[in-house]
Amino acid sequence: MIAKELKRKFESYPAFTFRDAKSYLEGIGVNTKNLARSLAYLKKTSNIVTLVRGVYTYNKDGLVIGFGYSPFYFGLLYAMSLRGFWTIESRPELITVRPVRRTRVQMVNNKITVSVHHISGDRFFGYDFVKYGQFKVPVSDVEKTLIDLFYFRVRLPVQDYSMMLKLLKIRKLKKYLSRFDPKTRAAVLEFVHKYKRLADKGRLESPY
Repeated sequence: MIAKELKRKFESYPAFTFRDAKSYLEGIGVNTKNLARSLAYLKKTSNIVTLVRGVYTYNKDGLVIGFGYSPFYFGLLYAMSLRGFWTIESRPELITVRPVRRTRVQMVNNKITVSVHHISGDRFFGYDFVKYGQFKVPVSDVEKTLIDLFYFRVRLPVQDYSMMLKLLKIRKLKKYLSRFDPKTRAAVLEFVHKYKRLADKGRLESPY
């Protein structure tokens, strides 16, 4: 009974928590005494996957792991991939305000490794939702992706920034940067000042 109701309710969700399951079952009059045992059985039989402690999913796609770290967004090189700015296959990277014990976690069933980065609450912003499969995932926008690349010290060949720089809105970028430290602000603005005009003209090439 519990297994059937959980699947009916949460199969189409990217993730659900123990509390979600308990609240739903109690709401429809189902005894939740054996809920923990039922979830353990569903995990053992590979019907569900544990994302993090107390968070589960029926979806085997690696990207759902982000919902185990809510609130979160996908950023850095993976945001570039999802937005079509980066064609090289890259590991999913998510950014969260939750404390992070491990910087790399792995989906059990399909062995996808995901990089997890912590960011402070005042710097957790600058994302919107992108359609991915049957659900939408939060992805950093152009301006925040560029800032995060500098903030987390990810460096790329200069020509790989071309599409981002073309779409970059300077006023929005400066507004975002006001929440960051002077060193990050200076580095990003110097880079944009040096290369955006070249990118706009389609002339951004590697100086190496």
